[in-house]
Amino acid sequence: MKSDRVLTPVSIDLDNLWAYLRTRGDPGWISFPDFLDVAIPRALDFFSELNVTATFCVVGRDAECAALQNLMGEITAAGHEIGNHSYDHRIDIHRWSKSEIRDDFDRSEAAIGAATGATPVGFRGPSFRISDEVRRELIRRDYRYDSSIFPTVVGPLARAVHFSASTLSADQKTQQKDLFGKFSDGFQPLRPHQWPSLEGTLLEIPVTTFPFLRLPVHMTYIHFIADQSETLAAHYFRLAVRTCSTRNIPFSFLLHASDFIGRNDIMCPRFLPGMKRVHEEKLKRMRATIQTLGEYFDLCSAGVFADSISVS
Repeated sequence: MKSDRVLTPVSIDLDNLWAYLRTRGDPGWISFPDFLDVAIPRALDFFSELNVTATFCVVGRDAECAALQNLMGEITAAGHEIGNHSYDHRIDIHRWSKSEIRDDFDRSEAAIGAATGATPVGFRGPSFRISDEVRRELIRRDYRYDSSIFPTVVGPLARAVHFSASTLSADQKTQQKDLFGKFSDGFQPLRPHQWPSLEGTLLEIPVTTFPFLRLPVHMTYIHFIADQSETLAAHYFRLAVRTCSTRNIPFSFLLHASDFIGRNDIMCPRFLPGMKRVHEEKLKRMRATIQTLGEYFDLCSAGVFADSISVS
């Protein structure tokens, strides 16, 4: 790595198909349909080809799945970091009691550790949900960082679109009232920072959004733009990266397992952004995106980034 450039973390949330179906109100989620058996090998090949070491945020329930455990082990064998993405990908974790949070961490850490041989030191809340009680639990368990903050103003709009396309009941919509966050979330800091007034030290690594505009720049959003215009998506991402580089803001780049799935896959969730293209086309776009990011930053896992950064 070049020492004169800013380190920037790359992470991938291994949200499985069943988690999307449950949030959408589709009763088919209860059979736990899976696309990680396809997405994980593609992601490992992708990062190996580009010589990128990333953080894979794992859901405990999937780590327990016998059909996925060998793949989970391959993630660590390839040198990637394992992050905790909760046990059951419940989006209301920020409203839980202390005992409920501790139970979730007990279960997720046990499942993830058994499948990967790794002890997570980083956490991302499902759908970017977090609370002071969750942060206190992270500190109690000696986590080095959290990466649950997503400083964007589009949360309410995204939630409205989600509700309109879902089969959720009125009660279920009430339960998801915080999904994707509030407009005020867009005013949270983009730079890494320590959480104040907590019993210990916890570094927050926000998922990067476009400075000033506070619009998303994660890979799924780039796929969404590219469905309208490949040229616009490429220019939008390059401008966001260049703006962060100019302002010396580390670019915390997020991918999802669904980014590696296309319309030619049997388990394709066609309601998600980016599913108009076959996966080969999406991979080509993702290579170009990562290469653009690498022109301005040195890419690493979130754990390596957390160890290297100094926050005043």
